[in-house]
Amino acid sequence: MGKLSNLKIVLLVLVVVLVLVIVKTVGKDGFKQDAKSAIEAVDSNNFIISANEIENNKTQYLIVDLNESGSSRFENSLKIPFEELLEESSLKQLKETENKILLVASDISITAKAWVILNQLDIKNVFILSNEDNPEVLKYEFQPDTMARLESDLQ
Repeated sequence: MGKLSNLKIVLLVLVVVLVLVIVKTVGKDGFKQDAKSAIEAVDSNNFIISANEIENNKTQYLIVDLNESGSSRFENSLKIPFEELLEESSLKQLKETENKILLVASDISITAKAWVILNQLDIKNVFILSNEDNPEVLKYEFQPDTMARLESDLQ
């Protein structure tokens, strides 16, 4: 009799776990867009704003500083560390704004990650501040090593 009641408890726990797994896998994904639309947005390359462009239009942008510490170099900016970007209060502030959102950080890779996340969450008008006019231009020209020689078949 005791073995049967222990078996019922184990089966009940397994059923509960199975139901939770099914609910989690069938549940709605938090991302609104797929990866293809994010790639198309990146390919269009219209999400990078240079520092020169923002000087004239500061009132159009909600500047979001993603740095962990320190003061922002922009006044009237919103301080949201990158780790807190997906918190409910931060997302609410970003969704409720009427202005364009400009992401600023000391490292452009942080702003690029934040841009992809916000783009996937279907938050529109998100831009990245670039300190350079074209951040993808190589700074150095390739120069082959003149000391290296090809191996020959003659030996």
